[in-house]
Amino acid sequence: MPEVRFWLLDVASGEGTVDLWGVAEGGERVVVSFPFTPYFYLVPSRGAGREVGARVEEVERFRLGRPLRCLRIYADDTARAAEDALRRGLGDAYGYDLRRADLFLISTGLRPGSWAVAEAERAGELWGYPAYRATGSVRAEEGRVAAPDLRVVSFNPTYLARRASPRPDRDPVVAISLYDGSSSRTLIGDERSILESFVEYLARADPDVVVSFQGNRVHWDYLSRRARAAGVRFSVGRGGSEPHGSVYGHVSIRGRVNLDVSEFVEEVPEVKLERLEELARYMGMSVPEEAPEDYEVGDLWESDRAALISYSEWRARAALEIFSAISDYVFSLSAITGMPPDHVLTAATGFKVENYLMRFAELEARELIPPRRESAHMTYQGGMVLQPEPGLHHDVAVLDFKSMYPSIIIKYNLSLETVREDGTIEEGREPGFLPRALERLLEERARARSEAERSPEGSTERRVLEAKQRALKRIANAIYGYTGWSGARWYAPHVAAAITAKGREIISSVISKARGLGLRVIYGDTDSVFVSNDARKIDELLGWISSELGLEVKVEKVYVNVLFTEAKKRYAGVTADGRLDVVGLEAVRGDWSGVAKRAQVEVLEVLLREGSVERAVERAREWIRRVRSGDVPLRDLVIWKQLTKPPEDYEATAAHAIVAKRMREAGWDVRVGDKVGFLVVRGPGRIYERARPYFEVTSDQVDWDYYADKQVAAACARILEAVGVDESRLLAAGGRGLEAFFG
Repeated sequence: MPEVRFWLLDVASGEGTVDLWGVAEGGERVVVSFPFTPYFYLVPSRGAGREVGARVEEVERFRLGRPLRCLRIYADDTARAAEDALRRGLGDAYGYDLRRADLFLISTGLRPGSWAVAEAERAGELWGYPAYRATGSVRAEEGRVAAPDLRVVSFNPTYLARRASPRPDRDPVVAISLYDGSSSRTLIGDERSILESFVEYLARADPDVVVSFQGNRVHWDYLSRRARAAGVRFSVGRGGSEPHGSVYGHVSIRGRVNLDVSEFVEEVPEVKLERLEELARYMGMSVPEEAPEDYEVGDLWESDRAALISYSEWRARAALEIFSAISDYVFSLSAITGMPPDHVLTAATGFKVENYLMRFAELEARELIPPRRESAHMTYQGGMVLQPEPGLHHDVAVLDFKSMYPSIIIKYNLSLETVREDGTIEEGREPGFLPRALERLLEERARARSEAERSPEGSTERRVLEAKQRALKRIANAIYGYTGWSGARWYAPHVAAAITAKGREIISSVISKARGLGLRVIYGDTDSVFVSNDARKIDELLGWISSELGLEVKVEKVYVNVLFTEAKKRYAGVTADGRLDVVGLEAVRGDWSGVAKRAQVEVLEVLLREGSVERAVERAREWIRRVRSGDVPLRDLVIWKQLTKPPEDYEATAAHAIVAKRMREAGWDVRVGDKVGFLVVRGPGRIYERARPYFEVTSDQVDWDYYADKQVAAACARILEAVGVDESRLLAAGGRGLEAFFG
C-alpha cells in the first residue's frame, strides 16, 4: 500500500475530514486528508443500549481505575449528541467536548512537530500543493528526530501612532520589516500597497513558520483589520486563507506555524518585562541602546525614518533568531503534548499537561476523559519552607531532590484512584493513572538522555534530544501543580495536598537526620535543603536518603558566601564558580525601579565577593547620593507593575491602576496582562496620587528624594539589615558620607 512520510506542521478540520499539512521527505509541502468522524464515550445507565446513535461500539474503559462497559458513539456533533443522551438519562458522557482535530491527534497518537507515516494515495493538488487521500492508517514515525529544512520568515510592523497606543481603527501601517534568515527588507509606501506586498511576499516565500513578537496579541488582528479597511484580501495562509482566532488566544494560519516568540517569556521567569529587548538580552543577543517607544513613532517617522526602519528590521531579525534558539524545545514540547507547535507556547502549563494526560488516557491507560467543568478553587498547604538563619554564611551546600514531586507520586502511588478525600492513601492498589503517566514521561526522558549521549557532540540529533529532555522534565514537574488547578479535567486538590504533605514529611526527616549527623541546617525550601558544606557528612546523608527514603538527592551547588534575610524565599549567594544567584529580592522582582535593582545587586556583589560590610555600606550610600542629585537616566526610575484585572477593579490606592486609567483616557490601549510603567513626581499627596505615565514626566518633575529613600535605600537596607546595618544609618547625613556610620 502506498505511503507518504511527512513532518507534521499544522492540523485543520474540514467537512468530515482532518487535513494534515506537512513537509514530505523530498521537501515538498503536502496536505494529507483523512475522513474522520468524532466520537465520545457513554457509560450507559441500566437498560440503555444502542439507541443512542447510528454508529455505536461496545468497549471496555476505566473510570478512576475501575473497569466499565462503555459505548463509543460516533457523531459529527459530539457535544449535541452527548447533551441529548444526558437529557434522556441514558448515562454519563465523557470526551464529548474535544475538538475534531484534537481528538484525531489523540486517537491516532500523531505528534505535531515530528514525523508521521500515512497510508495514502496521491489525489492531485489542493490549492496548488500535492494532495494525498488516506487509504488506511496513519502513525507517528518513531526514532526520527531531526526536523526537515523549514522555510522561516519573521515580520515586524510599524504603526503611525501619535502620543498614544496604535489603534487599528485610526492608525495606519507605515512599514512591515521582513527577515528570512539571510536578508532583510522593509515594505514602505501607501498602506494598501504595503499590505498587498506583504501578502504577495508570503505567497512567494511560502514559509512553513511565520515568526513575530506579539503577533497573537497585537499584529495579526491589527493587520487584518487594516487590510479590511483598505479593501485588501489578507490571504496569508496556504490556499489563500485568512488568519482566524483559535484556542488559547492563538491566531491560526492554515498550513503554517504561526509562532509568537513573546509567549516564550512565560517560560523564562528571569525576564520580567514582555519586551523584545528584554528577551533578546536574556538570550545573549545584541540590543539597540535606545528603543523607540510607541508614542515616539510619529515624530521619528518624520524626523529620522531611516533609524526607525533600522530598528524595525532589528526586531524582525531578533524574533527569528530567538525562534532559531528555542525551536528544538518548542517542537519537542509539541511532540510530547500532542499540541501543534503554535499552540504549545500560547497555552497555559495546565493545558499542556492535560493534553499529554488525555493522550495517555486514550492510547494507553484506556481511562475515560472527563468533561471540563468549572470547579471552585480549594486551597491546600504547600511545601515546607524552613525559617532561614538571617545573616552572612560561608561554604554552604544546597542539596536538591531530583524531581521531588514526580518521585513522590510514583513511589507512594498518589493518584485520583488511590488518595481518599480525607487524604489517606489506599495501600496495595495497582499503580494509578498519574504514576503511570509520569513513569512514561521519565522512561522517555531516560531514553532521550541515553540517545543524546550516544550522538556525536554538536550534531543535530544531540541538540534535538537534549531539548526533548528539557521539555519532558517540564511536563513531568508540572503534573503535581496540575492536580491542584481548578480548571483541570482531573482536578484533585486532595491529591495535590497529599503530595505536598508527603514532601513536608520527607524534608522534615532529612533535616532531622542532617542535624543528627552534625550538619548545620541553614534553610530549607520545598525540595532543597541548605547545609554546612562537610563532604563526608553530606555523603553519609545522601546515602541514608537513598537507602531509607528511596529518593535521589544531589549537591546542586555550593555557595562560597550566601546571605539570608529574615524572610523566607529571599536570599542571595555567590557560587563556587563565581555566579551570583538572587532569589526573591528586589533585584529580581519586576515591581521595583531599575536603579533600585542595580544598586542592590552592586551592594550584594561587594558583600558576597569581598565580604566587606563597610564597602557595601559605602556602595549603597554612593547610589543614594547619586540618585538624590538626579544623576540617573529617567528610564532607570520607571516602576513596572502588571495589571492582573481591569484598572477600575483595583482599590483607589493602586498606583499602576490609576496610571492605567490616565493612559486609557489619553487614548492608550491598556489591557489586563499589560505591565504599566510609571514615575513618581514631586508634589503633595501620597505615592499613588503622584504616579504618572513614564512618558509624560521630565527630569525636573521627578521626586528624586522618593527614589533615593524609598527605592534605593530601602532595597539596599533589605540586604544590609541582615548584617546589622539598618536603613537609618544609610540615610544618616543625607547619605552623603560615611561619617554617620563610623562616627
